[in-house]
Amino acid sequence: MMPKMSLRTVTNYVLFFALGYTLSATVIRVTVVSRVVPQGRRVQHVESPIPPDLDDFRASAPQQAQRRGKNHEVVRRAFSHIAKRAKNATVLLIDGERPVALATVVRGDGWLVSKASELSGDTFACRMPDGTRCQATKLGVDDPHDLAVLKLEQVTGLEESPWSDPPDSADAGSLVFATANTEVPIAIGIVSIPLIDIPRHPGVLGIRMEQGTAGPQIVEVLPGGAAETAGLQTEDMILAVNDKRVRTVRQLGETIREYWPDDRVRLSVQRDNETKELEALLSRKDDLDLENREFQHELGGPLSRRRSGFGQVIQHDCIVMPEQCGGPLVDVHGRVIGINIARAERIATYALPAKIVQEIAARLIRQAEPTLPAATSSAPR
Repeated sequence: MMPKMSLRTVTNYVLFFALGYTLSATVIRVTVVSRVVPQGRRVQHVESPIPPDLDDFRASAPQQAQRRGKNHEVVRRAFSHIAKRAKNATVLLIDGERPVALATVVRGDGWLVSKASELSGDTFACRMPDGTRCQATKLGVDDPHDLAVLKLEQVTGLEESPWSDPPDSADAGSLVFATANTEVPIAIGIVSIPLIDIPRHPGVLGIRMEQGTAGPQIVEVLPGGAAETAGLQTEDMILAVNDKRVRTVRQLGETIREYWPDDRVRLSVQRDNETKELEALLSRKDDLDLENREFQHELGGPLSRRRSGFGQVIQHDCIVMPEQCGGPLVDVHGRVIGINIARAERIATYALPAKIVQEIAARLIRQAEPTLPAATSSAPR
C-alpha cells in the first residue's frame, strides 16, 4: 500500500519534476547583463555565451553536474527537510585540510562507519554537523565490504542514523538522496537496481606473457599500466611476487589476482642474467583503456579507487564524488537505506544496504570495544 504523504511532500514532488526537468531541458545558457542606454533607461540585454575552454570544462564537470536539472540547488534545497535527520548523523573526515570521506553515526556514543579505502591514516579531524571539530580514530576494517568503524574522542549523545525499518532497499525507480553534514543534500537520484551483486575486480600488472625458461616472460608491456610505471621491460622474466616463487604464467596470474588495485607488490625479475627487485602499484583492467579513462574523467570526474567486490549493493545515479562516500543514502521518508560506498561509473554509484552496514558495524564495534579505555568503552548507547 502506498504510504500517505503530507501536502508538503506532494508539493516538493511537483517542484522536483517541474524545476528539475525544466532546467535539464535548457540547452543554451545565456547571461543576462544590464546596460544603460543614453536616455537613462535600464534595459535587459541577452548575450550569446562564449564556447567554454575544454580544459575548464573538464575541471568543472562534476561541479556543473550538481547545478543542473534535478541537482540544481533550488531543487535539492526543497528536499532538505527529508534529509535533515540523516544530515545530523553525518560527519566529515579530514586529513590535514583535505576532506577524505564522510562517516555515518551508527551509535550515539561516538561510533561511526565510513569507506575504508579512502582512509589512509588511523586518526582524522572531524567536522560535526553543528560545525564543531573533534578527533576520530579508525579501530576496525571489514575489507570485503570496504567498511571501517571509527570512534570519536570524548563525544556522546550524538543523533544516530535513522535507519530504514525494516532495513530494506528502495524499489527500482524510487527517488533517493545522497546526503552530507550540510543543510542541502549532495545529490538527488533514482534507484537503478535495488540489489545487484558486484564481484571482485583484482589488480593487474598490464603485461602479456609467455612461458620462459626460468618463469613467465614478458612479451608486451601495456601503456599506462602498473608494469610500465614500475619499469618492467619486454623479455623480463618474473621469478617471484612478494617473495612467493612463480614458475608458470598461470601461477603468476593466480598470484596477482589475490591483490586489489592500488596494492603494492614486490617483483623479483630476471633481466640479462641479473636479478632485479622492482615494486609495482597494481592498476585496474579498465585503466589500461586510456582513451575511455580520459573520456570518463572529462565527463564526470574521478571514480573511487575501490569500486568492486562489495557483494550486494544498491545502484543509483546520484552524483557522489569519491571523497563524499561513507555518507547516507536516504529515501523519500528520510530513512537511511544504505551507505554510499563507491562512485563506480559516470552515472552509477553503489551503496551498501542498511542491513549489511548495521551487521558489520555491530561486529567491528564488539571486536574494538575491549581495546578501549574503560571510560570510553562504557559510554551509554
